[in-house]
Amino acid sequence: MSLRHQIEELTDALAEHETGLLITVDEIHRRLTDDLRALGAIVQHAFREEQELAFVAAGLPASISDLLNDDVLTFLRRADRHFLGAVPLDEVAQAIRETIEGTGRSIADCRTAAEATNGYPFLIQFVGYHVWRQNWTAAVVSTGDVTVGVAAARRRLGSLVLEPSLAGISNVDHAVSARVPARARRRAPAAETCPSLGISSSAG
Repeated sequence: MSLRHQIEELTDALAEHETGLLITVDEIHRRLTDDLRALGAIVQHAFREEQELAFVAAGLPASISDLLNDDVLTFLRRADRHFLGAVPLDEVAQAIRETIEGTGRSIADCRTAAEATNGYPFLIQFVGYHVWRQNWTAAVVSTGDVTVGVAAARRRLGSLVLEPSLAGISNVDHAVSARVPARARRRAPAAETCPSLGISSSAG
């Protein structure tokens, strides 16, 4: 049975209980375009048939832009778009502390770890992971562990987020970037503060 028919049967069953199906896709990327086209065709068909189905996708702004400009996925241009801003640092610190405490450990300086994320959702997970894994057998995540973990997260950020985000820019953009004075680069917002952009759509 195809995915399309499975979704039809599932939404019919859920409709009997006055509810519906939510499909979510995280970390949208241009390399997944073929898969997203296939899924998009199924979702669009469900909308036309007025099935109780909603679709939510999230990703970096460049990836979302590629998705919305795709000739096959034009129906998504009518979807609601939500710009996800930075998470308040107090909430970041609380999340890091509670997550580490959930493993039976404690952290000496969760505020420094929180500030290193600039409230960027991906970095919250990434910094938290690298901070936690330092001397992971110790009962307390020390201030030194936080410093080392933050540095490790920042090193990995370039290859995981920044390089893919910049892969599609033109040679002219690269040349302009190379000529930006060092002072201007220092004044510019940190790259890791760039938030994600989400799109959502539903039959309604």
